[in-house]
Amino acid sequence: MIIMPQRRKLPHAGQILTTRATILDYINSIEKSVIKGLLYCVTAARKDEKYNIILYSVCSKLWFLSKMVYKSNRGIVKLSFKEYKKYLFDRNIENEQNIIFWLKNMNLKQVNLSCERRCIDLIILLWCQMISCNIEQVFISELGYALDYVMSRRGNIDFPSFTEYSLFPQNYNDFKYWEGIAEYFEKLDNE
Repeated sequence: MIIMPQRRKLPHAGQILTTRATILDYINSIEKSVIKGLLYCVTAARKDEKYNIILYSVCSKLWFLSKMVYKSNRGIVKLSFKEYKKYLFDRNIENEQNIIFWLKNMNLKQVNLSCERRCIDLIILLWCQMISCNIEQVFISELGYALDYVMSRRGNIDFPSFTEYSLFPQNYNDFKYWEGIAEYFEKLDNE
């Protein structure tokens, strides 16, 4: 008698059941390009010719990461918000000296490091919440909108506030994740 493995129901269509180790390996393979893309988008003008394509590239990597889940004693889960933050960002841009190192390494000028640092911190919080959310599945367009939202306000917003299971910040009343650059990214995804 052949016993077939039991099929697991994933929380969302398109999710990829893998192992925690594989997720960490994937993070290790993308972390530098994600950081470089983030820093490029923060320091470049939003009208820069490469802004959209670099932002799309970074968001597609984060979107793929957000689809990766693994089985634990708590069921089918993702890494936690803190783990995404730690493994994707904290190791490489935890302080201003690290940011300056990356900017010099990439031949990017720093415009206003305190403003850039605030934007970076806000974007990291938004992205980590969006990719760690177990209740919803984030889209590339929504990740792109989050960065563009912060940059369009040059970081002059409060730090985001989330409920335990929210995908989007609860305190950003004008966070219209379907508008602006999100519309452009949706068109790219549907071509």
